[in-house]
Amino acid sequence: MEGLGGYLLDSNTFIAPARQYYSLVGFKSYWNWLSSQKRDNILLPKIVYDELTKDQDDDLATWVKDNFEEVVYKDYENEIEIWNKYREILNYVVTCGYYKDPGKSEWLKDGKADPMIIAIACVKNATIVTFEQSAGKLSEKTPVKKEPKIPDVAKRFGVKCINLFEFKKRLKINI
Repeated sequence: MEGLGGYLLDSNTFIAPARQYYSLVGFKSYWNWLSSQKRDNILLPKIVYDELTKDQDDDLATWVKDNFEEVVYKDYENEIEIWNKYREILNYVVTCGYYKDPGKSEWLKDGKADPMIIAIACVKNATIVTFEQSAGKLSEKTPVKKEPKIPDVAKRFGVKCINLFEFKKRLKINI
C-alpha cells in the first residue's frame, strides 16, 4: 500500500448521504457505485468502519458490513510511520493554541477516527472525503471550545480534503 493515493472516507460521508441525500432504498445506484469503488479508489480504515458499525444496528451499519467488511484497511495498526504521524497530529492539536480543553479532549478520546484518518492520509498520500468544513481563521488569541475540524488539521499536515460532491465529480458518477 506504499504510495496508495486514492480516497479515505470519513464516517460522515456514509451517514449524511444515507440520512439526507441518497437513501439506501431510493438511490441504490449510488450505493452500488460506492461499493464498486472500494477496491480501486477507496480506503476505509478500521477505525471508521468501527464508528459506522460498532454498537450500530441500522440499515447503514448492515450495508457497510455487507459491502466493505472484506476490504477494511487494518494494516495501519501495525505501521509505525502512521502511529508516529498520529502522535504528531495529536501533539499539534494539544499545543497549537487554537483549541480549548473541551475541543482537545474530544480528539484524545479512544476510538476517535479523525486524527487517525489524517495520519493515514498523510503517510499514504490520500485525499480525505468529509463533510466537515473548516472552522475558519483560527487564532491563539481566541481559541475555540469545539473540537478541531478535519480540514483545518489536515491542511497543517499537507493533506487534501474534499466533500462528497467533489468526490463524485472526480470519479464521474451521475445519479
